[in-house]
This record gives sequence, C-alpha cells and structure tokens, in this order.
Amino acid sequence: MILRQGVKFSYHEFMKSWQDSVPEGMTTSLHQLKGIALTDMSATPPAIWFYPVTALPQDATERFNRLFSLREKWTQADIEPYIRDLETSSQSLKALLLKHARMSTGPKGEKVFNAKRTVT
Repeated sequence: MILRQGVKFSYHEFMKSWQDSVPEGMTTSLHQLKGIALTDMSATPPAIWFYPVTALPQDATERFNRLFSLREKWTQADIEPYIRDLETSSQSLKALLLKHARMSTGPKGEKVFNAKRTVT
C-alpha cells in the first residue's frame, strides 16, 4: 500500500502493510514519515495520508496559513518537519513559531500551536 496525495488510509492497516513490506529484522516507525505524511488519530478509524513538505509554499506566511487551514492545532513535534526548511541563520524555528503561531498547553501537557491570525 503506497500513500497517495489526497487519499486517506486506515492508519493501522497502513502501518501493518508497511511493516510487512520491509525485510525481516527491519522496523518501520511513524517517525520515519515526518514531513512526508500526516495522521489523524482522532478520526474513526485513525487515518494517515501523504502530505509532503515539498507541496507547501516557500513563503512562511502562506505556509503557516496552509498548515493551520489543514489542522487547527499542531504539536511542536508535528509542525517542525513542515517548517524546518524555513529556518535561517537570522530566523530560528522558535522565532518563526512566535511570529506565526500562538502557543498553549495541550491536554497532555505538550506545547500546542494554533494560528495567531484568521486563516485565509
């Protein structure tokens, strides 16, 4: 089963098929798909779909708008792979997040980011 843009797959079925497709002794991990695929674990059933960072705009404001239109809240771990390439020597990931997002604490105590401005 190959992830395709715009098509959501059952997360559990995908992870099983992916693990079954690699040589014995190798392991697969969701971490390996950071910046390539997104998940929605609150969906029934949980879902995964192809969403590569390369499909996003290069402009930081446009990129944050696109990300926040896709998902209202992002954990720091989930959003970083999608903004890491915007980091420069004069603008860190932290500065980008402070400029484009509002931070709060999620239900599990993790940092959660949402749009500072209305997403267009």
